Amino acid sequence: MSSVQDIEECPQCGFTEAIYELNTRTLEEWLSCPLCGYWSALRALVDRKRQAADPQRRPFYKKTASGHLIHRRITRAGFGVLYVAYARMGVQRRFTHPPTPELISEIVAGLKADPEVIFDHCYITTWDVDEFRVNGAKELRGAKELRSVLGELPEAECTVEDPALAFELEQ
Repeated sequence: MSSVQDIEECPQCGFTEAIYELNTRTLEEWLSCPLCGYWSALRALVDRKRQAADPQRRPFYKKTASGHLIHRRITRAGFGVLYVAYARMGVQRRFTHPPTPELISEIVAGLKADPEVIFDHCYITTWDVDEFRVNGAKELRGAKELRSVLGELPEAECTVEDPALAFELEQ
């Protein structure tokens, strides 16, 4: 695969180390924020009928009359992130909806119960976003603050403890 990775500023929370990737062959690009969970992609459209007819199921991309690839922009607001640290790797999951205090309590209990998890290196953030629609497209307006629910955030100066989501981490 012919891709290039870099870091960029997140358009939602302003974190300067959001992960950017560009595929130089298809001109597809991705942006993912490890702090607030914002995600954006520019994807080349696949011709599903041609792909299904091909015995090897190779991807055939849709093209304009002039031969250029047709792309579609997909953007997802971030509602927070769960980062789980293991001995050899870390796993990051973004919240697709605002997490409830009950869900966060379940996650914290699961992290504490898993012997393979390095609990001190895990973090959970939430991001409260006001949304509105302009001409049918979802836009972000008046994004509120990032809240650290558990752990220390990766080199962020916007760590804010939310008393409404505080948990008893002592056993």
